[in-house]
Amino acid sequence: MIYLCCAEEAGARTGIYLHMMVEKPMSALASDEANGAKPWEASAVLVAKHAQTVEGG
Repeated sequence: MIYLCCAEEAGARTGIYLHMMVEKPMSALASDEANGAKPWEASAVLVAKHAQTVEGG
């Protein structure tokens, strides 16, 4: 994480996968856009529920 946050060359590319500081190809599941949308959709539902609780609804 520190490397990705601090290394200048790390910000020059996107979509890379590092494991133990070695670049590896992403699996088909990881690069599937539909799978990427699922956490965002689930979090939107949770945020909406929390907003209702905070607002008293």
